[in-house]
Amino acid sequence: MSDVTVTIGGRSYTVACADGEEAHVTGLGMVLDEKLQQLGGSLSPQESQNLLFAGLFVADDLHEARKQVEAANAAKAQVEESAAAQQREANLAIGMRDELKLKIGELEGELDGLQSAQQRHNAEVDDMRRELGNRRQEAQDAREAADAQSAKVTELTRELEAMTAKADGLASEKNALEAKVERLGAMTAVAAANGNTGSSEDLAPALERFAELLEECAEKLEAGTAAP
Repeated sequence: MSDVTVTIGGRSYTVACADGEEAHVTGLGMVLDEKLQQLGGSLSPQESQNLLFAGLFVADDLHEARKQVEAANAAKAQVEESAAAQQREANLAIGMRDELKLKIGELEGELDGLQSAQQRHNAEVDDMRRELGNRRQEAQDAREAADAQSAKVTELTRELEAMTAKADGLASEKNALEAKVERLGAMTAVAAANGNTGSSEDLAPALERFAELLEECAEKLEAGTAAP
């Protein structure tokens, strides 16, 4: 323990205190002395009453200080509560951000899949267009070939009709020649029956000529019929 001498209101007092508390006790004495000096002309003849008033001043200051400390603590609590609320909001925002990142990743994956599917679809469409172009070209070639075949068939039909008409003409000539040969044969037979040999000798070259013409007509007819 230690003894400290403090001066209050012009009088000295010895106060016992713990070791190391001397400066603190001296400071308290100075505060109390200051409060007595604030009384000024209101000092009472009684020392105890003056000390009471000084103690009330100190108590009032202590009360105000406590009120300020409580207000500061309340403000601190509000700040801490606000900070906690902001932290909760920040944590919620971070959670939402993480969810959005995950959702964005999923959407990007779906988009990549859709783009790949679109590329495959475009490739299939291109293949189908090329195949359609090839089929159209084949159809065009087939139409042209069919037109060419039709033209050829038409031409062959006209040639066949012309050859048929020619064959009909040759057949008519053959029939006419055969009729002439028959008439000449009949005339020859009549002449032979009447004993007119001179006439038979005159008719022989004519009959041979008719026979040759008949053979030529037959050959032409056969050649015209056999031709495609």
